[in-house]
Amino acid sequence: MSVMTEATSTSLVTQVAAMPRVNLLPPEIAEAARKRQLRLIVVAAGVAAAAGVGLLYTGAAAQANRAANDLAAAQAVTATLQARVAEFAEVPKVYAQVAAAETQLTQAMSQEVRFSFLLNDLSLTIPNRVWLDSLTIEQPFAPVVAGAPAPGTVPVDPATAPVTGTFGAPGIASITFEGYALEHNDVATWLDSLTKQPAYADPEFSTSVAEEVEGTGVTAVRSTSSVTVTDQAYSGRYTEQGGN
Repeated sequence: MSVMTEATSTSLVTQVAAMPRVNLLPPEIAEAARKRQLRLIVVAAGVAAAAGVGLLYTGAAAQANRAANDLAAAQAVTATLQARVAEFAEVPKVYAQVAAAETQLTQAMSQEVRFSFLLNDLSLTIPNRVWLDSLTIEQPFAPVVAGAPAPGTVPVDPATAPVTGTFGAPGIASITFEGYALEHNDVATWLDSLTKQPAYADPEFSTSVAEEVEGTGVTAVRSTSSVTVTDQAYSGRYTEQGGN
């Protein structure tokens, strides 16, 4: 019984599987369905493309905004720097004025002699048996020519020197001393002390006479002597390198 039932079921399944499939839809309907599917595919592709274009546009717009912001920031910095440049526009002029003033100062003070230093050195070397009661300094100033070397920076031509010593030493000034010495030999010692000063040349005496020192009752040698001051006496503090 069961064998027959199984055989019958198998026969029915085989018959159902073997039955032909019949498409009852008209060809026009199937074609229309395919066209609808195609249109859906095209629309979906269009939507996807539009979405991609939108994303690209959004990214490009964001980059454009960032670029615009960077440009605005750069323009702001440029404007600030231009304002600072305008603030310092006078600086080159000021530097030029300072340089011109320094040049004028150098020219005006190139012949400076600090006689206080010379006299201090002299006071430290004057012999004990000699004393002075007066001195006279004469310093003729040569005219300063713009662009010319400062005095003392080149050898002095004796033929054009404003001062010339008795023995031909060129100088820039002369000093005449008047005073007393206890003896004539002390006058010689005094002249010898002058030769030891680096800025002095050609010391000499014009008078050397024994006489009574007024109001003392003491006899001493009254002398008048002179010395030539050389260009080594120039201070050079306005003509040295770097203005030192």
